[in-house]
Amino acid sequence: MTAIGGGGLGLVRELAGALAQCASLQERSSRTLCLRLMAKELGAPPTVREYDVAHYFLVELASACLESPRTMRADCDVEVYR
Repeated sequence: MTAIGGGGLGLVRELAGALAQCASLQERSSRTLCLRLMAKELGAPPTVREYDVAHYFLVELASACLESPRTMRADCDVEVYR
């Protein structure tokens, strides 16, 4: 994976930790809503798989955000909206 800035797994871990502070990303139902809102913002579903375990989802979301500035922006917009 090539992250913005070249930080690799360390950046993924750091961003996943920051995303873990968002209450709306802790429960599967609110994560699903978040992904739907991100899809509206992006015009297509983000390349993020859903997991039963929040930590796995957050790592996947962090990875997608670091690979695509548009995904990062959409996630930020959705979190601000909530």
